[in-house]
Amino acid sequence: MRAEPSGRRQLFVALVILTTGGALGLMAWTLRAGGFDWLDALLMFCFAMTLPWTVIGFWNAVIGLLVMRLTPDAALATKCG
Repeated sequence: MRAEPSGRRQLFVALVILTTGGALGLMAWTLRAGGFDWLDALLMFCFAMTLPWTVIGFWNAVIGLLVMRLTPDAALATKCG
């Protein structure tokens, strides 16, 4: 049997997907000035391949900061199981 993802994981995935989609949209909007050619498409592809690592790291840092600042015992708050 496989357990369903917890609410925290679903929230994290939603944050990553929304942030990645927004950043890709902004990048496409920026590159469209002056026309969109094959070089812009290549740049967009490279950006899209490396962006998820940056976004995941960003949200991990934000969530870690919030946990450290808002909970009296961060180790207990992040304990799994």
